[in-house]
Amino acid sequence: MASNLNPSYTFDSFVVAGSNRFACEVARSIAEAPGERYNPVLIYGEEGTGKTHLLHAIGNEIVQNNPELKVGYIPIITLERGIWVSSQIRKIHEILKIFDYYDVFLIDDLHRMDYEALLLLLFYVPRLCHGKRQVVMAYDGRVIDEERKDALVNGFEGVLVVDIKPHEIATRKEIIGRKARVPQGIDLPEDVSDFLSRTDYPLNMLDGLFEKIRPTIEGTEGFIDPETLKGLMGYRERKIIDRVKIDHLIEEFEKRYMDEFEILSYRIERIKKSG
Repeated sequence: MASNLNPSYTFDSFVVAGSNRFACEVARSIAEAPGERYNPVLIYGEEGTGKTHLLHAIGNEIVQNNPELKVGYIPIITLERGIWVSSQIRKIHEILKIFDYYDVFLIDDLHRMDYEALLLLLFYVPRLCHGKRQVVMAYDGRVIDEERKDALVNGFEGVLVVDIKPHEIATRKEIIGRKARVPQGIDLPEDVSDFLSRTDYPLNMLDGLFEKIRPTIEGTEGFIDPETLKGLMGYRERKIIDRVKIDHLIEEFEKRYMDEFEILSYRIERIKKSG
């Protein structure tokens, strides 16, 4: 039995690359034997790197293979409110009823949780893990403050911390194409998917974007000009990402100018000493 799971987020629809391969392997291992191998697990990465997709994929796989298990993808606001209410009225057993109900807990967006509520969560999670209940949590590593990050990484006994790196352009392009085809049913023109893959447009906002561009693409037999696309994206001179070019520029700079830079640094040091 499942709660709040998105059926389209599965392992089959997840694009595996070097940036997320380990996270995917851990997620599959959890789905195969919930509560037995890695518990608890904490997944972090930037927005749109697939954290939420993996949480749902774990849940969907467990429900398919172990329908007797109760799987809950719990919105952070619901969890936070439950923790606070139970602590304020000194009825810890009320929140424990929620925890005792599920066999698998998938907790997303922990970076949004109030710090005090997060500390209370540190109290509940070990109880779940010792009871062989699986706990998988995720947070956005780019926006979380150091206090919450430290509490998450160091506060859970035996936690496995998994980092998902930002995607390379080729991976972004594959994800964009797959998200357009399933479940949207849109066959994106090559130049559109190429353009999107080189922007920092959040991948977790693509479904909404595809709904906007569908009428234009269907009405023009697959054509959409860049300016129209930018308008639908709410484009605000988004940074174009090309890590290959950036790495190449750094390499060329080091080849051409590093010797001169070292000479200049040496001269500056001599001037400082002589002065």
